Amino acid sequence: MIKSLLKYKTGPNFITLILFVILMGLGTWQLYRLSWKEKLIADIDQRLHAAPINFSNNLGMADQFKRAEVKGIFDLTKTVYILSKTWEGKNGYWVVSAFYPDNSNQTLWINQGWLDINQKDQLDFSSASMPLEIEGIIRIPEKSSFFVPDNQPSKNEWYWIDINDLSHFFNINHYVPFYLELLRPQIFENILPIGDKHLDTLPNHHLSYALTWYGLALIMVFIFARYTIKNKGK
Repeated sequence: MIKSLLKYKTGPNFITLILFVILMGLGTWQLYRLSWKEKLIADIDQRLHAAPINFSNNLGMADQFKRAEVKGIFDLTKTVYILSKTWEGKNGYWVVSAFYPDNSNQTLWINQGWLDINQKDQLDFSSASMPLEIEGIIRIPEKSSFFVPDNQPSKNEWYWIDINDLSHFFNINHYVPFYLELLRPQIFENILPIGDKHLDTLPNHHLSYALTWYGLALIMVFIFARYTIKNKGK
């Protein structure tokens, strides 16, 4: 009896059953993620297309993805270049600078947009030395994935927007806990850096992922059925 059970547990029936359950579970999990992502996208879309709000120190996590307007002046001596960012298949940077709002004593970090990796020396921010009114999307800093390297402030190497790291690097003690992602049109006379072209929302591929997992489960069942029929009676 024991030998028979062990043979069953180590045979193709048991392995196929386990793999089938895993694949179906992954597909079902992606459907759950699909429902969650659709609700999130709807909420973000509503925020992005609502009228912009005025900047204040009281904004925070609850205001992420809302558009905000702010008046003030850049401090372009406090600028970093976030590496390993792509735009239309090209490698480049995000250009992130300190901004001093008129109605606040706290620094606001601004992601001015994307810059080709070979155009770093072509920037001309002379027109940004005067008071400006800008509009951007409120973003809460977060590391995009496990594969993104940690920032190396001691080497002035940056891979993601960490407001705490940036502020400490430039000895800024008072700063708001979010940054603005600058929207086009450009506030500078030249075309660099390239700000957000339009109000994009999050990608949503969970349905295709779910179909992929379910498809793999069906393929596995088909292969196992052929294997069983072929070896029947052996």
